[in-house]
Amino acid sequence: MGGLRLPDLPAAVRRRWLVVLLLVLATTAGGSAYALSLPDRYESAGVLSLTLEPEATTSTDLIRIEAPRYAVALSSPAVLERADRELGLGGRITSDDVAVTTSSDTGNVRIAVTDEDPQLATALTRRLIEVGTELAAQDPLLRSVVTSEPVTPRSPVGPRRAAVVAAAAVLGLALGLACVAALELRRPLVHDTGALARRLPTVLAWGRGRGRPRPDDGRDAATVRRLAAAAVGAGGRWPGRDVHVAVVPAAGSTGARDLAGALSSALSVSAAGRAALPGTDHRPAPEVTAAAVEAPGAVGDAARVDGSLTTADAAVVAVPLGSPLRAALECVEVLAAVHVPVLAVVTTPREAGGPAPDPSPGAGARAGGHRVHP
Repeated sequence: MGGLRLPDLPAAVRRRWLVVLLLVLATTAGGSAYALSLPDRYESAGVLSLTLEPEATTSTDLIRIEAPRYAVALSSPAVLERADRELGLGGRITSDDVAVTTSSDTGNVRIAVTDEDPQLATALTRRLIEVGTELAAQDPLLRSVVTSEPVTPRSPVGPRRAAVVAAAAVLGLALGLACVAALELRRPLVHDTGALARRLPTVLAWGRGRGRPRPDDGRDAATVRRLAAAAVGAGGRWPGRDVHVAVVPAAGSTGARDLAGALSSALSVSAAGRAALPGTDHRPAPEVTAAAVEAPGAVGDAARVDGSLTTADAAVVAVPLGSPLRAALECVEVLAAVHVPVLAVVTTPREAGGPAPDPSPGAGARAGGHRVHP
């Protein structure tokens, strides 16, 4: 039967927009609750500048070489454990909370500590600057100068709650699209002629949405005229006898009865059903008639195939919008099994009360109606 194609997804989303909306709202609400539960984090930073000793005769390139080594040393686990122990933090500080960076063209070493407690972040930053000063004091060629003292931050730098909520919304959208695709693949429905036209040769549309088609609608009238012409053309295969066209519902019944009535009227009013076929010496010109029959059963289930269907010379399959695609394809298979040629597959308005049901293997949907001779 084929699967859902990418060009079909936008139309499927428009039909099942509520599913997508509910998932987006659910994940956004969950992401918002999670973002609000995250504690604020504060960052305190200070800058330690490295310079050459006045009596040093080496090049200033030494500063660019040594500054990264200072950064590695100040963010090492040993230094962090020592500072944590001296401040009595009990292992609270990890390397993820400390960022030590250097400038590529200067000897500035920036030390930043992030924590839920702004005062603790400031205290640890000061302690790491002191450690850096101690290391510089042991270097005969370099000395350090604190160019930016750490201060206690007043506003948090994180978490980025808006980004968390946005990510949750995007996740909900992705889940919604996946859910729509899964629903369409699990039980695809007929929403327009496109799904049928990719699988069947002649697919027409009669009516739109809900409600009965109007006789003054140009497209609906053109569909009926085209069906009448196809019915008359089919009658030419059997000259000299009446030709009966069965309008077969793939699901539901109202659309098939209405379509059969419109087709019968077109054949009668236009006299196409009476005069278009050649007569014989013993009888007048035969008739081409149309009538709705019962919905067929599954292939091979002869007991469920309506008698009017087995005696039909040709058939038109009526598929209500919103009915299962599988029902339409199986209906065409049944007609092929009983050797009834299909003139066209026609989409009809949605059945009253919602989408047409999916006929189960155990019982067929009664289409009602009877053979009608105009």
